[in-house]
Amino acid sequence: MRGPIVCVVLAAALWGQQAPIPAEVKTRLGALLPKGGDAVRFYSSDLYRYMDGGADIYLKYGLVALAHREYKRAGVEMTVDVFDMGGALKAFGIYSAERSPEYHFVDIGAEGYSSESTLNFLQGRYYVRLSAFGDGTAPALDNFARAISRSIGGDRSLPSLLDVLPRENRVARSEKYVVQAPAGHDFLAPALTASYRFDGKATTLVISLAADEREAEQRVAQLRQYYPRSGGETIFFARGRWAVLCLHAPADAAALLDKVKP
Repeated sequence: MRGPIVCVVLAAALWGQQAPIPAEVKTRLGALLPKGGDAVRFYSSDLYRYMDGGADIYLKYGLVALAHREYKRAGVEMTVDVFDMGGALKAFGIYSAERSPEYHFVDIGAEGYSSESTLNFLQGRYYVRLSAFGDGTAPALDNFARAISRSIGGDRSLPSLLDVLPRENRVARSEKYVVQAPAGHDFLAPALTASYRFDGKATTLVISLAADEREAEQRVAQLRQYYPRSGGETIFFARGRWAVLCLHAPADAAALLDKVKP
């Protein structure tokens, strides 16, 4: 009997045991979905069962629960996923991880983007993904997304912490909230990052969000193990509880970095 038991244990380890989702969370998430459609399915730590190969990043950003529902209306088949990430910054983090500045952006929620068959947007603690196929997908996606946005309600602004990233010369919609290896360094997580352009040259700014000033200094000390010195095209320093790293710094880096203030 040991063989089957071991197999069951290994399967549970691979797929993950679902953490109980409180009834309040299910009720709140279910209320955001348009009426009709198939039964709502919920996932949390067992997200692998639905997104095999793509669940890990959602869990790293702190997924609370996902509400999933499928619809068939007037020749259009649609899938709606509403991710409760537990907070606006975490929701922005997973949204920004899947966003590119080159996408077609739409005025839904705090920010959103769409293609012929998808529409994703961010609002508050929620990241919403819709996909569809059939005739008339674009208007169907728009109508569903706006209905969900109205149901979410509340503030439709991006997280205020993003304001610490200087605006001048920043590549539009390049901002990210990163919880794993910002600029390739695990010890800098979590961090805000953004891309800048100066005279056609790309610059990357990383603001590592340490717990306090001591931890910020420790992160800067770790950076010294990777970069021989601060200056030239690579500049790093502590400012308050932040460890700041500027890669491929512009000639007048001070004008950019002086704007980074706690």
